[in-house]
Amino acid sequence: MKTYDKKTDIALEMLDAAIVEYLDHQRYFAAFNLAGVAEELLGKFVRLEGGTDALTEFVELNKNVSDGLGQKPLSPKEWKRVIGSQKNSVKHMDSERERQYEGNIPNEAKRMIARAIKNYRKLGLPSRSKVKRFNDYRAGESQKLKFPQTTSETDENDEGGNAK
Repeated sequence: MKTYDKKTDIALEMLDAAIVEYLDHQRYFAAFNLAGVAEELLGKFVRLEGGTDALTEFVELNKNVSDGLGQKPLSPKEWKRVIGSQKNSVKHMDSERERQYEGNIPNEAKRMIARAIKNYRKLGLPSRSKVKRFNDYRAGESQKLKFPQTTSETDENDEGGNAK
């Protein structure tokens, strides 16, 4: 039986598995839950080292945006409950109305993996091929969102995209 030196080993195994489930098998609920374990464990290590974990940063971001929009203020604990509601919705069924899941699980899984990766980076852990693969996937997604140049823009630019 394999023994683990630290729970970071467990978290990294979960993160790798989450990425494989997401990219290779499109099993988003599995990816979401595996990444959730990794995010929590790695986040705890970040906090133990005196840093701010990805979830806390995300809470602060949401709180600042909400405050800026003049919405009802929520405490950090309330924000964590709101943000964690997707995770709890997947894991628990406390009433008849919770028999169904409502949400965009591919996006939720992607966000959870991204937060786990952010914690992993904050810890300065050695590079991992699966993390690089996921980051490359996300970079490719970002490229798809860029608008293509129109024909007239192309005609006005040289081959390097610079104005003629």
